[in-house]
Amino acid sequence: MLSSVGLKAANFWPTSPLIQLGYDTDIFFQGSASLNYTDNLYSLSNKTSAFSYTLRPGFVLEYAKDSELSAELSISRGFVRYFKSSLKHLDNGQDAIGGKIEYNGGGPLSVSINSSYSESARNDELAATGVSSTVFSTLVRTGNYNHGIQASYKLSEKTQISLGVTNSNNAYLNPVKATTVSGPTTTVAYNTNNLTQLNTTSVPVGLVYRFPWDNVTAGLKYQYDTTDYSPAPYFKTINGVPQAQPALVNKKLTKNFLGLTLAGALTSSGKLTTSTQVGYYQSQLDNNPSRSGLSYSISLNHNFSEKVTHFLSLGRSAGPTSTGSESIGNTYAYGASYAYSDKTAFNLALAKTDNTLSTTKAGTTSFNLGVNYRYNSYLSLNGGYSLTQTNSGNSSPDFNTNAVNLSAAFKY
Repeated sequence: MLSSVGLKAANFWPTSPLIQLGYDTDIFFQGSASLNYTDNLYSLSNKTSAFSYTLRPGFVLEYAKDSELSAELSISRGFVRYFKSSLKHLDNGQDAIGGKIEYNGGGPLSVSINSSYSESARNDELAATGVSSTVFSTLVRTGNYNHGIQASYKLSEKTQISLGVTNSNNAYLNPVKATTVSGPTTTVAYNTNNLTQLNTTSVPVGLVYRFPWDNVTAGLKYQYDTTDYSPAPYFKTINGVPQAQPALVNKKLTKNFLGLTLAGALTSSGKLTTSTQVGYYQSQLDNNPSRSGLSYSISLNHNFSEKVTHFLSLGRSAGPTSTGSESIGNTYAYGASYAYSDKTAFNLALAKTDNTLSTTKAGTTSFNLGVNYRYNSYLSLNGGYSLTQTNSGNSSPDFNTNAVNLSAAFKY
């Protein structure tokens, strides 16, 4: 019913921006609405199902789009609501704001600057995991900050050098007190006590050469990453006696990567393309012995026919974890898309991830089905189903999750 009303209303939408400020500045209204179902709200072997919906209205301001110097600012807020009255305490709002400035004057220099802040949340079932006998479920809310600048300079018609600096960090918001009663002992603690906040700065440097046939580039890349660990908001009492916060096991992770890159069409027809990065990394946690190994990101895309495209991606990398350590992760994914018409497309994807933390291995295997319908340039409708099987590691039971999502996105 909602989709029908939305489709009829779309015929009356204007073909120009919502607000025009002068010749170069436009303000658009954008938003999305989704209906979600999951049979495993808390990601546990003991499942709890839930229906929820999310509304995300927002605005986008565009300045001098497609010109030498352009800028964009977007602001939105998501309202997450659950249908069950017993889950109303999980309702939450999620703010997001992002901006970017791009300069490309047609000369040798191009610069891109971006900055964003977004909020996310996950659900924890404290009673089922044995943490709390009185607080049955809580939100772990996170504020995510990302900032970056990237500059590229053409040394010649075929050769280009690039330098960038990016920073990302997270902060846990509004921690919840959870109570555990064990005999005569009562422990009160935040649900974020065992978590770590991460502040990562990356400095990538690249040299790229474009081959004479102009559809393939190859290059050399070096990247230096440093991650500072800091404790999440902490509070703990035992029988009313405040407890001191334990010191972090690790404070800093550094990583160096050196490798080769390849991007563009691998065949003269242009049907097979790639974006590949293969190299060697070395990482170190504080003054501990360093680790090293192969690191890569390989993506292959193939236009099988006018209507069918598919892709294969492989990846291996090392990085920090939210529990103050380092893990090695591997990803494998295959997907295909079928364009039924110029407005409707069907897609599927299979993905597997595994992470190794010390001697503990955990990972997921997922299957996704989706359909996308573009009613016009302003309104699109989407539907999807996913099945995820999770291997929690040595100390936790495995579980699986089924989820269904119906959504609409619009901009005018």
